[in-house]
Amino acid sequence: MDEWWLVFVPDPERWGPLPKEGVLGVRDLPAPLDAVGLRPGDPVFVRPDFVVDAELLQFTLSPDFRNLERESRRNYAIDIRLLLSWLWRRGVPWQAATIADLRAYKEFRVDSPLNPQRIGGTKWNEVERSGTVRQPL
Repeated sequence: MDEWWLVFVPDPERWGPLPKEGVLGVRDLPAPLDAVGLRPGDPVFVRPDFVVDAELLQFTLSPDFRNLERESRRNYAIDIRLLLSWLWRRGVPWQAATIADLRAYKEFRVDSPLNPQRIGGTKWNEVERSGTVRQPL
């Protein structure tokens, strides 16, 4: 598996009844999420090896990210996940990404014919302006 997972904390009414035995050994899953500070709509970044990335969790909980509108947080998280997966496939931990890595990613996302889901320069400029690429890196 070489894709990062992105999980969004559901709204309380979407939890439904939890099984008596709990989920992954936790009987009251909303309580630990609340204890961490996660709120409905918050993204949680999970590495391809199924580990929650603690540094990106801190980014999610940061005032800069937290103060964004819910849909903006969702859209930025999706963009970040794409970058994380791209770096992972190249064996680059996101914390070790260089300016050259980010330039190569931009070329892939915007210009490369190898990318069937290229984005336009306007979308890239929105991502760059928001600080999405730079924030966690």
